[in-house]
Amino acid sequence: MGRHLSNVIYLSSTSSVRDVEEDEVTQTMKTKHIYTMKSTDRVKLSCRNTLEHYFILAPFLIVGSLTLLTYFKPWMNGRMTITRCLEQPYYFEMFLIICTILVTLFQYKRLQFTVIHGDYSLTEFNDAIHRTSGQLDWSLERKYDGWAHAMGKDSFINLILRDGHVYINSNIRFVGRPNYFNLGEHAKNITIFAKHLNDVKKGLPEPIATITSVNVWSLKRTIIRVIVYSIFLGLLYIQSIAPSELKSLIWIPIALFGIYITLDIVNLFRNTTQQDSETKDLTKN
Repeated sequence: MGRHLSNVIYLSSTSSVRDVEEDEVTQTMKTKHIYTMKSTDRVKLSCRNTLEHYFILAPFLIVGSLTLLTYFKPWMNGRMTITRCLEQPYYFEMFLIICTILVTLFQYKRLQFTVIHGDYSLTEFNDAIHRTSGQLDWSLERKYDGWAHAMGKDSFINLILRDGHVYINSNIRFVGRPNYFNLGEHAKNITIFAKHLNDVKKGLPEPIATITSVNVWSLKRTIIRVIVYSIFLGLLYIQSIAPSELKSLIWIPIALFGIYITLDIVNLFRNTTQQDSETKDLTKN
């Protein structure tokens, strides 16, 4: 509780300073990027951040290239004709191509603003940012007349007030090591900000900050894990005894279940680390 309250006090004391501070980034936002984002309804990224945003495609491209190189190596060594190489089944490569296209479209869509329709004033807009910053530990980086840029734990948030409507986008944080898989935080940023914005509009008082934790070992989540992990192990066994012409087909569901299991393990580790950190903070306070 003390950490959240101190964060609110810090934000309220520093936001006024940053409102009048106009560094180079703020000037660029005022003259170029804010206008671009308002006209396109999409977040404007720098060249470096664009590369980092789509860097998640690198594993698909590398694995696909190495696999194709393996297929065409006999042709390059003169042991097989190009026609013979092209007649080989490319199930795994087609799967990688489909995954690459889907991930590209998903990353492209992540830059789209979510629109909260209404007739909100600048005061209500700023008050909702203040409340959400206190609850979600946002670090308010910059704020300028209907535009704000905040940092979450694994996200950076852009907010724009235009014609009474609020545009919000929660995307990957490009400071340190980007976390491409913490989708829950992005959804939480938008949902809680929208709630505070509506509460401000209705004149409701600011709620008392509380710490909530997610039960990652609930009955429903545990049952899903048992089923998914069992199917994954079963597929690995089937793949080990399957004929060679079917092995490529079996790798596709193995890869899908493997992605789910990897994300699940990462989320388990992050939730455990976060809960331990919050427990230490409460003990200190």
